[in-house]
Amino acid sequence: RVREEVVLAVPAQCQRILPQGNGTDAILRQTNGYLMVHPQVVGVLLHIRGRHVASRPLAFACYAVCIWAIGKFFTGVTYFPGWQIPAARLSIAGAIFIPYLYLLFVLRFFSEEKIFTWFLRGLFGLALAFELLNIGPTFVVGTTRAMTGDVWPVPGPYYTLFMFYVAIPVLLGLLWLALVVYFHSPV
Repeated sequence: RVREEVVLAVPAQCQRILPQGNGTDAILRQTNGYLMVHPQVVGVLLHIRGRHVASRPLAFACYAVCIWAIGKFFTGVTYFPGWQIPAARLSIAGAIFIPYLYLLFVLRFFSEEKIFTWFLRGLFGLALAFELLNIGPTFVVGTTRAMTGDVWPVPGPYYTLFMFYVAIPVLLGLLWLALVVYFHSPV
């Protein structure tokens, strides 16, 4: 019943692009709504109370996740196609710094940041370059609606490079965690 009222409140030219909704679109919106609030709280607490040297990158990673979730939330609730592309770019703008901050957190947590200083600077430069590319249509060309009703960005020519940028720091951080656990495990 509520769904019918929402459809009537939307202009007629936009009713055809509304998600048909099999229930998952509401779950995705609620999850993204939760992700907009929770990382902000954790990030603020880490800034206020964080005494460890690794708390600062983790706080900034929380803020990046929050920006990503805000973009995903507005991408899902926006019914006008002209607003979906900026919302998708906002979500990717938050996601760009997450791999760099994850690797920085892992390395600072184990006090191994000095070994990868040049690599971290290169990743930060790549993140800034991807942020600049995210402004134009070379990164996100448009949006498309998935079967779940969620809106996904259509990748541009530089999006494949971004996927490599995401994979390398995440895999390196996981490898570093595995090595630390393997060599320093009491078992």
